[in-house]
Amino acid sequence: MENSIILTIIENPIWDGELKRILESHPGALEIPGPHDKDISLEMPDVFWYEANEVSRANDIVGIGRIQKGDDNEYEISIALVASKIGSGHGRKVLTLLEKKAKDKGAKSVIVAIKPSNPNAEKVVKWFEDRGYNIDVINWEEVLKSKRRDIQLSKYI
Repeated sequence: MENSIILTIIENPIWDGELKRILESHPGALEIPGPHDKDISLEMPDVFWYEANEVSRANDIVGIGRIQKGDDNEYEISIALVASKIGSGHGRKVLTLLEKKAKDKGAKSVIVAIKPSNPNAEKVVKWFEDRGYNIDVINWEEVLKSKRRDIQLSKYI
């Protein structure tokens, strides 16, 4: 039987504990400036942080998700999984739940921004494309090589 994932809002997220441990294990992926010793949500209005837990495993944390309101009914989604959960199907489940949360908040489309400093940027872009996201630049390979701007993908929901 496949394990279920639930998302729980992180009230007053602070740069410590699981949030810090998981995000720091993805250097270059999210590029959250630090160190953080205060409430992250105060630094970023209209940002909602979620903890993703595996229900059938005593609520083991599998990752952190974030949705951030952008312009015109668009939300940005970010995902960071516990390293041991990468490749297990948990990312797909967390993404689906985050898309639903964004849609429930009024999103018509969602975007993801892949940092060119992410050492796995090419794999991550392919992963999102396999889930219905479309790249928003004509020549993303050049963007990836230049390391100057994010690789942005979007999807209507």
